[in-house]
Amino acid sequence: MDNPTPGSQLKASIAAAALKIESIIDDAERAAADIRGEAREEAERETRRIVSESGAQLASVLEPLIKRVENLRVESAALIHELEVATLELVEQTKRTAEPVAGDVSAAPAPVIGESETGMPDVQEEEEEAPVASSVPGPVPVAYPGTGPDSSNGSGAYGPPEEAVLRATQMAVAGSSRSEIEATLSDEFGLADATPVVNDILGPA
Repeated sequence: MDNPTPGSQLKASIAAAALKIESIIDDAERAAADIRGEAREEAERETRRIVSESGAQLASVLEPLIKRVENLRVESAALIHELEVATLELVEQTKRTAEPVAGDVSAAPAPVIGESETGMPDVQEEEEEAPVASSVPGPVPVAYPGTGPDSSNGSGAYGPPEEAVLRATQMAVAGSSRSEIEATLSDEFGLADATPVVNDILGPA
């Protein structure tokens, strides 16, 4: 058997070292692959954890907002309903207010006019209020020209009609002149001489 030469021994050592290096490299690659796989799985687990926690936090933040939006929706629906009811009531009130204006005036009931026993329409006139007695003292009853027994005041003396005295008094209070009062009494009451009446009210001329 031949003894190995130094050269052959060196080659054998180099070959064995190469094989060992390749084995180490293979082991390193496998370890690296395992590390990368574990790191990937860890990253995925961490990502899922973060997403889950973020989702829970987001849900806790959004829940009050969702409830508030729901409440606003309910309140808005109620306000819309109230607005519709108020609008309908306003329309009905406007119609009721406008009906008398838009109605036919001729449709209003005519006043009932009664008939007297003679068959003629009985038109009742409002009674005129009795004239208020003037604060100016009336004249003392005396006999005036142009008056007769019909103008007696019940004392036995004949005087002018009370209407004439009242008329003269009213004209005097209104500021009429003596001549205007005398002319009015002569025209309206037929006094032949209205001077005594005017003298009793205004005093002698």
